[in-house]
Amino acid sequence: MTFSDGIAMTRQPFCCKSLCNSFRRRGLLFRSLLWAALLHFLGWWDAAGRAKQTLTAAALPLSRVPRLRFGRPGSVPTLDCLAGPGAPPGLRLSTLPPAAVERALQELQSTAMLGAKVAGPQTAELGRSYYEAQARYGAALKGVLLSADKLKLKLTHPVFTLDQLPGCTALLQMCVSAFQLEGRDVGRANGLARHYVPGIGLPRHIDDPIMFDGPVLAVILQGGSAESTDGLRLCELDSNANVVVAETQGASLRAEPGFRVDEYPGLAVCLEGAARYQFAHQVPAVASPRLSLTWRWFSKDFLERLDQLEGMATPPTAKRKLVGAPSRSTDTIPN
Repeated sequence: MTFSDGIAMTRQPFCCKSLCNSFRRRGLLFRSLLWAALLHFLGWWDAAGRAKQTLTAAALPLSRVPRLRFGRPGSVPTLDCLAGPGAPPGLRLSTLPPAAVERALQELQSTAMLGAKVAGPQTAELGRSYYEAQARYGAALKGVLLSADKLKLKLTHPVFTLDQLPGCTALLQMCVSAFQLEGRDVGRANGLARHYVPGIGLPRHIDDPIMFDGPVLAVILQGGSAESTDGLRLCELDSNANVVVAETQGASLRAEPGFRVDEYPGLAVCLEGAARYQFAHQVPAVASPRLSLTWRWFSKDFLERLDQLEGMATPPTAKRKLVGAPSRSTDTIPN
């Protein structure tokens, strides 16, 4: 075959044999991968069966059949056995009015928090900011007083006053009343809204007992169902949180003893006593969207300590002048 520009091109003869060999090689590769995946799955299945036998022999009080939970690709699966009957001491639950929950949900959905591109949960704060206080305290310990501009740069999420989100503030009052916690200082309250998308969770932790005193309250605004295994988890700090209960070739299954809270929209949670200080809580990577609103109260001692440290700290501009660095200001230091 010849093109008009003079460049000649020859067509290679069609060969059925080479095409069949190519398909055979690809088919063999596909079957090999399929068999490898099947054997790998059977290995997990065998490990899961022996894991359940181990858990039964250990007489762990499970209220539902353990389920496999898979994290990121390549990570070790865990056997979900956190739904023990009862609850840790200090955990209290209540249900808030659906209309109030829906109003707070719509308020948060109208904010900029749901459009934020972040690695973890999308976040917004109400009242006093935890992240701002944390940044101020860390700088004050080094003798530096952070300016307002510096604080804005450190915050990557919106912070609202209580007046700006009246529905969320009303939900706080309902939550306080539901658990008979009247008398808490609203001026020391920190509200933390977190929106989880599938695959996102919250690591195991205890809310800082130095920064915050008293109970921790939370309300589920979105997420949770009878079939879902998403939800708040609580685990004792001194327990072995990752116990290997079964192993197979190249893989192992781990169980995390503890408790799982069955969540639904409108569920209010109160952590106090042992549940607050002796049990760590977490939210494993969720399978469906989840939106929660948490309330904590800053400790008076912490706020007084912060004011004391900032009173002794040096503003950044003054510090530059004291060390002889050039200043942008036209003021001069007297000799």
